Amino acid sequence: MMPRVLLLPAVAAAVLSGTCPAAADAAYGARGNEPGWSLEIAPDRMTLVTDYGAARIVVPRPAEETVPGGRRYDAATQAHRLRVAIDRRTCRDTMTGMPYPDHVAVTIDGRDLTGCGGDPAALLQGRPWTVREVAGSAIPGSSDAGGPPPTLAFALDGRVSGTTGCNAYHAAYSVTGEGLSIGPVAATRRACPPGLLDRETAFLRILEAAARHEMPDDGTLVVHDADGRTIVAARE
Repeated sequence: MMPRVLLLPAVAAAVLSGTCPAAADAAYGARGNEPGWSLEIAPDRMTLVTDYGAARIVVPRPAEETVPGGRRYDAATQAHRLRVAIDRRTCRDTMTGMPYPDHVAVTIDGRDLTGCGGDPAALLQGRPWTVREVAGSAIPGSSDAGGPPPTLAFALDGRVSGTTGCNAYHAAYSVTGEGLSIGPVAATRRACPPGLLDRETAFLRILEAAARHEMPDDGTLVVHDADGRTIVAARE
């Protein structure tokens, strides 16, 4: 089981503004597969665990080098040379498909490792998402007949809220190494037209059964439930 990646409140604004969590004196995490490895960049040190936990290397954290689109670290001790390159572009875990904010390349004593880093929840947060499709049915947009499209807004405090197109809703959410979970969902009880009620019911059911999410190259957000049904959303 992979541990939950937490975004500390003190650095939430730094994430949304494009500055890196490590520069804000918070621990930064990265990980990769085949072989499994993890990296923590703390204010005073960098800790690299490789080969599924078989080896652990700790070095003093060096000065950070800022480069276009990312940052670099180059640390050396009498026993080890550790280089880390972090690039701000969406990375997908090769085993789970989980999207992360950064591509991370690690070189330890001449050995190269690649993986993903940062807080995956940060990709969900920020501007709200407008739903384009629910359970395979496209949503045409705001109209008198169909109502406005549902929305999703992921807050820094672990709450998601929005509208179903008829009622307002809110719920807790979490992002872990296993995926995305949402719920329980609480919603207002305004009477909705029959067609809109069916769409609202499907939307809320998928939210409460959310199991994972992905972010394809087209910039959309796809929420999958345990039964394979999806919500597709985009930022306007």
